[in-house]
Amino acid sequence: MSELRKGMKNLGEYIKSRRKELSLTQFQLADFIGVNESYISRLESGDRFHSINIDTAFGLATKLEITVEHIADLMEIKRA
Repeated sequence: MSELRKGMKNLGEYIKSRRKELSLTQFQLADFIGVNESYISRLESGDRFHSINIDTAFGLATKLEITVEHIADLMEIKRA
């Protein structure tokens, strides 16, 4: 698994956990940030590793009550 894919998997797992902590459905989160529910599902499973834009990151941060910096930290690729 590539380093980018691992970073997105960590982000996806965190998003899912945080969403559940806040008692949000995938639909509610998707509706808030302006994407469809399947996007959230793929993001949580680590499949959307190539398409998180800044608007999506800000939407996720706002609804999940975290910072964009936290999202960036979860996506960080460790270099050897």
